[in-house]
Amino acid sequence: MEIFLVAPLSQAGKVYQKFSPVAPDWPPLGLGYLASYLRKTGYPCRIVDETVESLSHQDLINQYLKPLKGAKTRVVVGIYSIVTNSAEAITLSRDIKEFDSRITVVMGGPLIDKDIIEHLHLANCVDYFIVGEGEIAFQKLISALDGSGSVENIPGVIYCSGDTRVSNAPGEFVWDLDSLPKPARDLMAPLHLYRPYVH
Repeated sequence: MEIFLVAPLSQAGKVYQKFSPVAPDWPPLGLGYLASYLRKTGYPCRIVDETVESLSHQDLINQYLKPLKGAKTRVVVGIYSIVTNSAEAITLSRDIKEFDSRITVVMGGPLIDKDIIEHLHLANCVDYFIVGEGEIAFQKLISALDGSGSVENIPGVIYCSGDTRVSNAPGEFVWDLDSLPKPARDLMAPLHLYRPYVH
């Protein structure tokens, strides 16, 4: 299985232009936690940050997904949706499905709500949504897709079964943050490419 965790192109420049001369780019720590949790349980993956790596959606597809087209292995792309990239997250999911509908697209992040789910469900752009904290739910989803267990029993996962949207039980809350492995910073772009918020 090939797993990519993607931070789509950021529109932070538009969001922060009134407050800062330089748009901030933060390391995608949420994806870092997902990656380290996956790696801990035997699933290596790659983090792709379109913004700091100067990749368009088509660049990402050509560089990472096109070489895998036709391969027998399952390809999973996890897309992280936040305020500064939500529109690009939706566009990316469409572009990936147009390129190869067999790629499994998963979307998560704080902006996943019923309106986005309904919109993307109708457009057949996203196969699974992770609602709430993603480390445990996403790892269990990957395990199920790999043949161990059923998607139906994973808390925090929403998916489509035919024309029906299925919402599993609410996701598990991680009370002890120290139980999670440190973010996989080694899988991120070099830290010097990121810029802090400037007042």
